[in-house]
Amino acid sequence: MISTQPIERQRLLEALNDLGISERVAGDIVGRYPRDYLWRMVRQTRYARRIGLAAHPAGWFIASVRDDWAAPVGYDEWEELEPAERRTARVRSWDVCPRCRRRPCHCANEVDGETDAV
Repeated sequence: MISTQPIERQRLLEALNDLGISERVAGDIVGRYPRDYLWRMVRQTRYARRIGLAAHPAGWFIASVRDDWAAPVGYDEWEELEPAERRTARVRSWDVCPRCRRRPCHCANEVDGETDAV
């Protein structure tokens, strides 16, 4: 079996670099914290930057990791996941949707805030 660890580490380092974090600091952070936690914080920082909360994403990210900040108001973890990450999350949760907590997922059936009864 081929290990994906180096590829996953490289992707994470690139994501941190995109936030403006130097390679040295990014390497130190990746060595100290679990990758799932760091990816969650990367997604939260991207969201905060997009809505104008994080004027300096590198500083926001480092402080949020160090102090374990809660997600910004309005942040939806499911919306921020890439499609491949959504598939993985669904498989890991035994096909229970992490957003609506139903099996099968009812998110696709939502219309104007109401769910389509099955």
